[in-house]
Amino acid sequence: MDATDPGAYTSDPGNTAIPAGTLLDSFFIHMDVIDPPANTVHGALPPDPLTAGSITFDFPILGVIGAAALLDLSDSVVGDPGSYYTPPPSAREFWETNDVFTISSDKLTLTIDCIQVGSSLPYADQLRVLVVPEPGSVLLLGLGALGLVLYRKRKTAARE
Repeated sequence: MDATDPGAYTSDPGNTAIPAGTLLDSFFIHMDVIDPPANTVHGALPPDPLTAGSITFDFPILGVIGAAALLDLSDSVVGDPGSYYTPPPSAREFWETNDVFTISSDKLTLTIDCIQVGSSLPYADQLRVLVVPEPGSVLLLGLGALGLVLYRKRKTAARE
């Protein structure tokens, strides 16, 4: 992962490994300018288009991946097997000119500010956010699944 602690990130701070067996959820964020205005030349972007927003998760952010190499490596591990990801080498990463994301102090909110400085470069700002579900929620889901299995067994036994 590139970022694990609360704060603002304007460049790749380095890598942190996820301990084996860590239960997590993965969210993939893709930001790109779609359909540049008709008055642009050869698809060049208007000066300084801004993509900004925030996402609040139900569970704490374990880390954020924004570097191209780590995005490429993480696709097969935590990505959706049914999704197509740009194969390496690719121009997918987060840190271009003036890009910043911030992890809130409670580690629940990710705020994103991306400026794609007027160019026609084929960059797409991409992030993968990893969150850790609370053990109580995982336990509750497990108990719910167990209850469904037991209900089905009881219903099947009653028919016989």
